[in-house]
Parts: sequence; C-alpha cells; structure tokens
Amino acid sequence: MDPERGGRTERRGVPPAPFGIRLGSGAALVVAATCLAAALFPPSAPLARLLVVAVAVGGFAAVAPDPRADVAVTLLGFLCFTGFLLDRYGELHWHTGRSGGYLLLLAAATVLGAALGTIRRVLTGRRARFVARSSG
Repeated sequence: MDPERGGRTERRGVPPAPFGIRLGSGAALVVAATCLAAALFPPSAPLARLLVVAVAVGGFAAVAPDPRADVAVTLLGFLCFTGFLLDRYGELHWHTGRSGGYLLLLAAATVLGAALGTIRRVLTGRRARFVARSSG
C-alpha cells in the first residue's frame, strides 16, 4: 500500500484517490448522515442518532482502504455527533460518562468496516485470480 497515493485500488490502471479526496468525500458523508439522523430521530434518542453516524463511518471505512482517512472521518463523525446531534448549535462539550463511550462505538464501527472492506478486497482479488487461471 502506498500511503502517499492513498492506498491501492481494485481496478488495474486506475490510480487510487488521493488522501484529500477521500477525506472530503468522508466529510460530506458524515455531514449528510448527521442531517439524516437529525431529521429521522428526535433529540431524546441520542443512541439512534449515533447509530446513523456509526453506519456512515463504518461504511466509509469499508470502501476507503486508507487508515488515515478512516481515522479522520471517525473523529469528524464524533465532532458532528457531539456538536449538532447531542448538544445544540455546534457547541462541543465533553460529557464525562458518555462521550468516551460514543467515541468508542464510532471507533468500533470504523474497525469493523475496515475489516469487512479488507475481507471483501481479498476475496475479490482471489476470485479474479481464479477466473483468470481457469479461463486461460
């Protein structure tokens, strides 16, 4: 994996997306998930709102094979959740008992998504090599 180029891509001949492009797309995904969570669930249901953000962060980690972008998007997801879904008007506060658990849940979603994405990429590569050997 070439960290300067943002990792590998599954398709031959297609250069991988740079880190900035992945970070920007992850930020847009987190903002969209935050808006969706705010529209779907009332402020009295913070765990349901967190679940929407966790699914978005985990899905991004499954698609983007760049650990730096995954960590940055996870932290951005935590900040958007804390500032706009848990508190109001973008004010960031550390809630002593809860904030660590929220961050841990988002980190777990990121690790799970990255693991599933790696498994998918490995299985896809093996399948492509098997098809290439059997057809040739």
